[in-house]
Amino acid sequence: MITTGCAACTHENRPGSFFCSQCGSRLHLENESLGDLVRMNGPQQDTRLEIPGPVCVLGRANTANIVLEEDSVSKEHARLTYSEDGFRIEDMQSSNGTFLNGKRVHEVAEVVSGDLLRLGSVILKLEA
Repeated sequence: MITTGCAACTHENRPGSFFCSQCGSRLHLENESLGDLVRMNGPQQDTRLEIPGPVCVLGRANTANIVLEEDSVSKEHARLTYSEDGFRIEDMQSSNGTFLNGKRVHEVAEVVSGDLLRLGSVILKLEA
């Protein structure tokens, strides 16, 4: 098993860990991107948005991890999470809904590479 060493305390952590289980320091996983969301429509079509971490809020507010400046997107529209099991998407009680491959998301849903997400009028493709 390959482990991830903590630069702060040298503790060996489980693969895929983002924080050290010993001291709580953020583990810097170079060259290990979770993936991108690619804008599929609108004036920013083909823009790649890197998924910044294992919990990612998508929305119109400046406090969102990925900001989508569209009136049809709620301030905190949806939450994309990543774990060893893969990606999951959940709607955060948005006004216009979150859709996965054309179907409205009512509960947490699994997302795989190539799937299309629609938040309001914004369409994003997961590339992971």
